[in-house]
Amino acid sequence: MARIDGGEMLVRVLEAQGIREVFTLHGGHLDAIYQAARGRGIRWIDTRHEQAAGHAADGWARTTGRVGVAMVTAGPGVTDVVTAVANAYLDCIPTLFIAGAAPLRDAETLPLQGGFDQVALLRPITKWAHRVTHTHRIPDLVAQALRTATTGRPGPVFLEIPIDVLFGRADEAKAVFPQHVCPEAAPTPAPEAVIRALDWLAAAERPAIMAGGGVWFSGGGPALLAFAERAGVPVFANGKAHGVVPADHRLCGGGFGTLAVLLQGGTPPDVVLLLGARPGRGIPRPDAPPDPGRHRGRGDRAEP
Repeated sequence: MARIDGGEMLVRVLEAQGIREVFTLHGGHLDAIYQAARGRGIRWIDTRHEQAAGHAADGWARTTGRVGVAMVTAGPGVTDVVTAVANAYLDCIPTLFIAGAAPLRDAETLPLQGGFDQVALLRPITKWAHRVTHTHRIPDLVAQALRTATTGRPGPVFLEIPIDVLFGRADEAKAVFPQHVCPEAAPTPAPEAVIRALDWLAAAERPAIMAGGGVWFSGGGPALLAFAERAGVPVFANGKAHGVVPADHRLCGGGFGTLAVLLQGGTPPDVVLLLGARPGRGIPRPDAPPDPGRHRGRGDRAEP
């Protein structure tokens, strides 16, 4: 019976799920993955700092609509991607962060690039953070991580794989390689709710649609454009959905900031359909006073 190491298992799952780009910075804790990937169809983008790897994975997901993957070494490699993970978490970007770790057997001995709980550090800013403790569990846990990152509200997930688990070998037949990571059908609202929303839009004099990143990541752009054209409803998009309705289209209303102007000084819409965006600072309210400090904070964005 063939025995394979954890690096081979992980690479097989990435290949099976169509992941072809990984952003990384080399560290010895990850060598089993790099060795297994030699000659395979995965493109490794080696960065000069883990911060760059993390932000590149985030940017890749935003641009392509696919999962962004970053792999970093233990200890400082993990702490260096915290900002990228938090950014992906707050903006609901589907990303997978994989990190090495000191051997499990040395957990209490203050090992090289160890001595703190990496999973506990990442848990508050991820949808799911987990430590792999058995080599044969790597395939199904990587699949679970990808499923969690991409289903429901998207977001980052974190997997820690200690070096002795990653370099360990297990019977190939004992490992479970899931064939289907994501559900075949996306969840849908109740038909009654859809009918009620359509009735409200049909009865409105000045309807509007607000589209967010959920439209982009679900691949719903073409369907939204077709609906807007048939219903004659303008679409306002935030920064994560720019382009779902072309800028030169007659129904492109611009960004959420444009709608905010209408709410505060123009003729506001009487019905708004919110799609794939979360209520919050970037969603204008008709009774909200102007915010003079809106653009003063570091990194403050008018549109989320």
